[in-house]
Amino acid sequence: MADPHQLSFAELIWVALLAALMLREFYLALTSARFVDFFKPTLVLAVVLFYYVFAGPFWVLATGDWFERLFNRRSVMVFGWAGAAAFYLSTLVGFYGFSAPRFAHRFQPSSDPASFYRLGTRLCQIGLALFSVVAGFGLFSLINPFTARSSNVNVFGGDGLANYFLLSINFLIPGLCLLFVGCVLTRQRWIAFALWSVVAIGIFVTLGFRFRLILIAVPLLIIWYLLRRQKPNFAIIGILALALIFSSGYIGLTRSYGRGLDASALEGVANEEIFAEGFGESSVFLTTSGMIAITPDSNPYVGIQPLLSVLQFPIPRALFPGKDTFGYLERSIGNLFGNSFFGSGAAILCYGEWFLISGWSSLVLLSVAFGFGLRCLWNWFLIRQGEPLAMVCYAVTVSYIYVVVSRGYLAQVVAGAAFTVAPLFWLYYRQAKFIKPIATPSAPPLPRR
Repeated sequence: MADPHQLSFAELIWVALLAALMLREFYLALTSARFVDFFKPTLVLAVVLFYYVFAGPFWVLATGDWFERLFNRRSVMVFGWAGAAAFYLSTLVGFYGFSAPRFAHRFQPSSDPASFYRLGTRLCQIGLALFSVVAGFGLFSLINPFTARSSNVNVFGGDGLANYFLLSINFLIPGLCLLFVGCVLTRQRWIAFALWSVVAIGIFVTLGFRFRLILIAVPLLIIWYLLRRQKPNFAIIGILALALIFSSGYIGLTRSYGRGLDASALEGVANEEIFAEGFGESSVFLTTSGMIAITPDSNPYVGIQPLLSVLQFPIPRALFPGKDTFGYLERSIGNLFGNSFFGSGAAILCYGEWFLISGWSSLVLLSVAFGFGLRCLWNWFLIRQGEPLAMVCYAVTVSYIYVVVSRGYLAQVVAGAAFTVAPLFWLYYRQAKFIKPIATPSAPPLPRR
């Protein structure tokens, strides 16, 4: 292309297609009489994709910083946009093109609003207790990310069952959401909610994984609007988005995984640079573009290895010493960067991993299946939208789309969902009662759009 800052014709086509599909979803929500349509899974997916395939890449184009670890990825960005367009279009086909079950047989009976506080507290306590198995007595030192490095606590040194105890800290996410509902409904115990929030946010920041902060902020915002039965305030959402980007940049520049933050790393760094670093995570788009570009010519397809990894992941290595859940990605990333050491820590978006299976066919088929799964979730929620526990289940699950898209490692995504989303549905169906669908006033015909 004559000017690398400008889009080529092929890039313009894919970008325009993707933008048109996203704008269509926003238009459907904007013209709908139902406030819940603003929280439709396909619209949430569009927001996540906007960050990774529009905001980040166009920032790259504007600044000319399309180098990833010294590799110029400008010429392959078209593959990233083509993959994103195929992914989103196929997801919409799966969402709108098939009849999904209604899940109209079991509903939660009316419950005491204070029960949400009790359930949330119990989940937080269980998560903290299990996490203490790997953190030990140094657990409380992890709450303050600015002093955590002095404690010399190493929570990432274990293997096997230790990974389960490490993931159990995710229980604090659904726990906080349940606490929030209890506080809103009873208008009490906000101090307890604030204290648990400090504990969760402090530990999450110390661990260094920014996605957990999003999995706290976004569900709470969605739950707030669902409880109030209101359409979202775009000004508030915009301010929250800017705050998350700035926070992401701050953490990215100062973090050490498992050791908290080092504020001295920001000496001489301007606020503009911190904000720019907030788009740093979107560099995964460049890796995804490069991965699609070299597969299968320089990097072979991996077949069903991602699916096998999901089955192997829960098995402790002590029982299965030969398991290799991440090897296929490590080898592919090594092929992209020339060696696995230079590509250490690199990641790809979900559709990049799906492409690795067998090319465009696997990307499309898995995207359609993903869209069908989102439709099942949407159907489930629509006939339960008046139930506070269903609101929490839906808000956390739909927010987890961010993890699905940004973490192109299926086994890790499934494992995270088991500790973040699954506990809520277990709680729901533990309380749910069978009700004949014909006698259920809360189960109207579901809309097709």
